[in-house]
Amino acid sequence: MDNAPYHNTSVNKPPNTSSRKDEIIEWLRINNIEYSEEYTRPQLLELVNRNKPEPVYAVDAILKGLGHKICRLPPYHCDLNPIEMIWASMKRKVAEINIGRPPNQMPDMVQNAFDTISVEEWRNHCGHVKKLEEEYRKKDGYLDEPFIIRLCSDSEESTDDDDSQDEDDEEFNRMQPLDVVLAEHNYSKRI
Repeated sequence: MDNAPYHNTSVNKPPNTSSRKDEIIEWLRINNIEYSEEYTRPQLLELVNRNKPEPVYAVDAILKGLGHKICRLPPYHCDLNPIEMIWASMKRKVAEINIGRPPNQMPDMVQNAFDTISVEEWRNHCGHVKKLEEEYRKKDGYLDEPFIIRLCSDSEESTDDDDSQDEDDEEFNRMQPLDVVLAEHNYSKRI
């Protein structure tokens, strides 16, 4: 499951600072949380914060009720979701035939493109995602060791640690960029 907003509609969503006092009281009442009618809105919100349950998402409850296990994708990792590859394939197929057609034909073009998606194509996309997951797991291991950069200015005097500096330079020269395309920092020591 990706993190689209409609996948994250909460069941029993607790009130927040923009909720009206009567909404806060109603939530407390439904959840059997004791409060006083004399409490101010901030006091009621404090009660909500102390009794706030872990979020339960509506779609998760539906899918679990049908016997499915939910696996949420990390945010901004559409490459780990095979449905994104299917959508891209469908959009390509529609774009190939969409030239000069009236807009009222779009639903039929989309349905026809969807009908051409084979079980084999789904398998291939799922297999591709599994390979990516494994690559991410392997590359994640590169970052387990601390990455230390020693800084010194030109004005600092050289010490007897010249041999140590040579080892550090050699270690630095062995560092290579990782094969990660969109990482904020992509240098690490290969193990």
